[in-house]
Amino acid sequence: MVKNLRLVGSRTLTPADSDVTSSFSLPASSDSFGTTNDAAGVNIPRLKDSGNASYGVYYNWYTATAGSGTYAIASGSAAQSICPKGWKLPTGGTINTTGNGEFQQLYGAYNNYNNFTVTTSAVLSGYRNGTDYSDLNIAGVWWSNTASTETNGYGLSFNSSSVYPLYSGQKRCGLSVRCVAR
Repeated sequence: MVKNLRLVGSRTLTPADSDVTSSFSLPASSDSFGTTNDAAGVNIPRLKDSGNASYGVYYNWYTATAGSGTYAIASGSAAQSICPKGWKLPTGGTINTTGNGEFQQLYGAYNNYNNFTVTTSAVLSGYRNGTDYSDLNIAGVWWSNTASTETNGYGLSFNSSSVYPLYSGQKRCGLSVRCVAR
């Protein structure tokens, strides 16, 4: 996808319209992404509509993975995502059979920051931490489906001059979502 995912409003995703195995209800937009990075803070569905079509919606990892990415997953991939049917969250970290995640492959295919940002229409949408926006117009961060620890998930982070495909962010925080074709 060349835009950040923007699923807004309370709605239920079904196996007919996404890759969930059973229905998953998206929460209403929340002002807070919590302050604890434990099971109680991570395993709560949260999203925040930025109000900006380019920035999209910020999702915590639990929501981005349609409830399959919990605190209990300390490594490996979450089983599902909120991506539309035929799409999925990219892999991150070093877990797939080629030895690197899809974010690493994506960045490697473009070889440099300028090619990456132009081709992917990367937006410096920052992220959501607690009740604050962080790094707005300074950096952008996209979730993967891969856990790095109980409290963190891998993503791809970028700013105005570099791309880091092995970013490890707190699962409770709100990041953008870019889906890849299955």
